[in-house]
Amino acid sequence: MRALSENDLIELWERGAARSPVDRALLLLAVASPEAPATALADLSVTERDARVLDLRMGLFGEQFSGIAECPHCSESLEFHLQGTTLRTSERATNVEFLTVGGLRFRLPSSRDLAAFADGVGFDEDESTRTRKLVQRCCLNATAATNWDGALCEAAEAALDALTSDAGLQLRFRCDACGTEWETPLDICSWLWTEVDRRARALLDEVHRLARAYGWEEQSILAMTPTRRAAYLERCSP
Repeated sequence: MRALSENDLIELWERGAARSPVDRALLLLAVASPEAPATALADLSVTERDARVLDLRMGLFGEQFSGIAECPHCSESLEFHLQGTTLRTSERATNVEFLTVGGLRFRLPSSRDLAAFADGVGFDEDESTRTRKLVQRCCLNATAATNWDGALCEAAEAALDALTSDAGLQLRFRCDACGTEWETPLDICSWLWTEVDRRARALLDEVHRLARAYGWEEQSILAMTPTRRAAYLERCSP
């Protein structure tokens, strides 16, 4: 993974601003794995994708994660801080990417799979129908004679969910107010994109202020060191 300049970060944000969550995840993955072709990245399992994006996030913004979680029982707000290395260890503890249900072999879904059944695709289909089709798409040895009854689909869906949860990024909480304990998945692609969006907009604000005050071009402003830019910003009128 190459280092991103501030200009690179703004360009990444610009490319993904109007994209879907799946497309944004693939943009982040491409930054994390610049040597890999886009087609290969789209076919990585979502857990491998998230592992690489986690590494990218720690390279860009450090290992510290901070946020607010709400207790599902009493709605108490919990502030949390954790290290990305803990998430990485948890995520890579499970290396299984395939499972067998009812004699059928399934793989974990990829970004390409998720894009094919994203919200808004097939307006006449409800979420359960799209989920069933996704499960069928991830089957490696189905035939035309395979009987996709409700029980088989539900069992396969549950097994894939469990495998994804075991291999994915999970946050574990305990509410001090009521004692409730729960787990929730961390959508690292969404988390990182939010940080990219926040940082890009802050940089654009800085460019706007300095360009307005001194008439400098964007590239000249972004080429400054953060220390020098901050010094000029201090001298700009509010």
